[in-house]
Amino acid sequence: MSIKQPYSTSIRNVGSYQSSGRPWCQGNINASTVQQVDFPFVTRWICIINNHATQDLKVGFSSAGVAGSNYFTVPAAGTTTTPGPASSIRLELKCASIYLLGSGEVDVVAGLTNIPRDQMPSLAGADGIG
Repeated sequence: MSIKQPYSTSIRNVGSYQSSGRPWCQGNINASTVQQVDFPFVTRWICIINNHATQDLKVGFSSAGVAGSNYFTVPAAGTTTTPGPASSIRLELKCASIYLLGSGEVDVVAGLTNIPRDQMPSLAGADGIG
């Protein structure tokens, strides 16, 4: 171990991502308008669950992204006549916030590292629409 660079928890510390994430969840999010979900620490993984029967959910890393074209979609759970189970996606990624738009019934579950959220760089991109 170097004296100039002591070992610590940081965004580039591999050990922080090798251990299981500390559980975190937020349920019943109404994302009919853009909702920002802030995690208390940097994530190791995220699971986004769209419980709405007919509305797809936009997920991005900035409010401009989900309002524009820089997002991905979690499909609706089913149809009005044939409701299905919730639709979800699990992502192995590090971030401090996500943005949701489109569905009134969203749950988010995450595994957190011990890395402080202020060490995570912005994912919005140079043009602010990431």
